[in-house]
Amino acid sequence: MAGSGLTGANCCTIVYKDGSVEKKVCIDNFKDRLKTFIRINRAYTNAKERYEYYSLNKVINILKSPKI
Repeated sequence: MAGSGLTGANCCTIVYKDGSVEKKVCIDNFKDRLKTFIRINRAYTNAKERYEYYSLNKVINILKSPKI
């Protein structure tokens, strides 16, 4: 998600791992979607302060590692 909550402007270009580029993608009703994202993000403020967070790659590696 990329854009400005102030202007509502939002468009981004998708770049894939192989370097290929997709045309611009724009989110309809960006301001509404941003408000929802902010509300959900704030709901987890205490958890973000108390717990360690992992990148997606770290989670994948944890799930792939053999269990003892």
